[in-house]
Amino acid sequence: MQIQVDPFLVSRNRTLDYRTVVAPKFMCDNGVAHELARAAGGDLTPPGYAVYRKYQVTLESLPENFILVFRIVKSNQKEIYSDTFNETLTDPFGREIFWIEGFIVQSKADFLNVTLAAWEIVHKNLLPSYRSFWESTDLFEAPIIQSETLNLYVEVNNPEKIFYKELSPLEEWDNF
Repeated sequence: MQIQVDPFLVSRNRTLDYRTVVAPKFMCDNGVAHELARAAGGDLTPPGYAVYRKYQVTLESLPENFILVFRIVKSNQKEIYSDTFNETLTDPFGREIFWIEGFIVQSKADFLNVTLAAWEIVHKNLLPSYRSFWESTDLFEAPIIQSETLNLYVEVNNPEKIFYKELSPLEEWDNF
């Protein structure tokens, strides 16, 4: 079985602080893509875990209900610079840079069966956008990139069990 998801990414680079790097088209079109940086935060997610948060948005041009599914992982130099060691990217002060990567889904429960391989598809889909963002030095060079909808496979009897933690639902974006 497949589900459609809209990937997103929140991160920082050497000079710009944490911000939304990639967001779904419907969020970019409605001027709320920046809200992902606020909504998808927290601590590093242990391997095999992900976090989700439900939204009941009351804006006519947005889907009425959707779910933000994400994980917070350490960045990796190898994915930016292929000839380097497998180390975490850092900012100018030596602090590790995390990627808050995930997707938005409008299905109530299917995302719970997304395989680890499907998560890897989301991750690889976001890398080109992050590589471009990594080279940016100001916000005008780094507009939010619109993601393309992906089809992910889900399995009812998923052997690659991922555990999910639910955060409290949000009913509105801050700026409405």
